[in-house]
Amino acid sequence: MKTKYIFRIAKKKDIKSIMLFIKKNWDYKHILAKNYKYFCYEYLDKKKVNFFLAINKVDKKIKAIQGFIPYNKNYNHICGSITCVKKSEKTPFLGIETMIKMLSFTKPVTYCGIGTNPKTMVPLVERFLKRFVGKMDHYYVLNNNVKKFNISKIYNLYKTRYNKINNDNYKLHKIDNFEILSKQFNLNKNFLNLPKKGKNYIKKRYFEHPIYNYSCYGIFNKNKKCKSILITREVFLKKTKILRIVDFRGEIEYLGLIKNSLIKLVTQNKYEYLDMICCGVPNIVAAKLGLKKKDLKDKNIIPNYFDPFMQKNVEIWYEKSHKNLILFKGDADSDRPRLNLPIN
Repeated sequence: MKTKYIFRIAKKKDIKSIMLFIKKNWDYKHILAKNYKYFCYEYLDKKKVNFFLAINKVDKKIKAIQGFIPYNKNYNHICGSITCVKKSEKTPFLGIETMIKMLSFTKPVTYCGIGTNPKTMVPLVERFLKRFVGKMDHYYVLNNNVKKFNISKIYNLYKTRYNKINNDNYKLHKIDNFEILSKQFNLNKNFLNLPKKGKNYIKKRYFEHPIYNYSCYGIFNKNKKCKSILITREVFLKKTKILRIVDFRGEIEYLGLIKNSLIKLVTQNKYEYLDMICCGVPNIVAAKLGLKKKDLKDKNIIPNYFDPFMQKNVEIWYEKSHKNLILFKGDADSDRPRLNLPIN
């Protein structure tokens, strides 16, 4: 492949060519194919762009792309984002080779991808990169006060009760301001089995997103110390709303200590349900939190796609470099608008 292609990181001048490539070879409706400002928000890093390109040496055209999202400047953790080969290109394994070249350039300590195609990329990353692959877990809790479900389809009503033990030891409190959050919680601290995320990444990703509005909740103990944080996002549809847990920072055990606060959050805000898509979260933690795990026996429909909306259960595949790595929906590019929505 070295004799046929040049592999290099993209530059700012390549953006429009990459967008056109996505339009022709991925999805012409995709936000990255149509919205220049959003593309820059997601991938532009000063003068370079977080895409690796395979360029034909003869015609100088892009033949494959591999996007990536770094969580910090030194590439401790990298997320894969859009592996795409030109439809007419016949070179075998060009997509995986472009990914390998990107990884050789960034040299991440840990790596993940969410939304990996189970038919094309999953077998390749298992074979060539020895990745751990599987389906993301989908947990949810229904609002006990809701009688008519519009977003979901409920055939079996699972009710969640308050905990009677230790119900006041840990509580959720909303933190609206990033500066306040950074004073109450060490955003640069590393946590066991969670990808390393820099403070600036958290700020940009959840407090400066140009389209989505995220909310941050601190998990506080009885001494009013913030021990962990949850990142959530509301979804409004069909005259109702749901809440999604999209990210978590802290010791994962704290996630299982806020069941009562979580139920209150769902009922007081009249959410139809709350859900959490993740992998690596211990089942006992989710159970303590009061969440039910979606499985083949559970016929309830808890949608995942809202842009556009699809009222059906969808399996989301992941790949990760380390077996015990814990991922949430907010990782990689999983919780990204797909269609060309207006920027705030």
